[in-house]
Amino acid sequence: MLEEFYKLHLRLRTNECNGEKMGLFIKLEIDRGKCVGLAKCGMCVKVCPVQIFGENGDQPLSIADNEDECTLCNLCIDSCEPDAITVCKLYD
Repeated sequence: MLEEFYKLHLRLRTNECNGEKMGLFIKLEIDRGKCVGLAKCGMCVKVCPVQIFGENGDQPLSIADNEDECTLCNLCIDSCEPDAITVCKLYD
């Protein structure tokens, strides 16, 4: 029974949303049209207490394996350009 649970968890954990890996409970989206990049801002990487953000050249990226660590503190949302980051809870 436990083995079946782990298989289900692994299958859910590797679900994709818009072609990207996502967490089970949190989906973080970065709007590339509104984000000004790491050189001009980069606050999401600096303020996140659980290191959800990484770097891809001058662009921040969300690390899908870390998304479920999000504490919903909104530090990234409050620190970055308006509407550049959206945090979606995948549960009620």
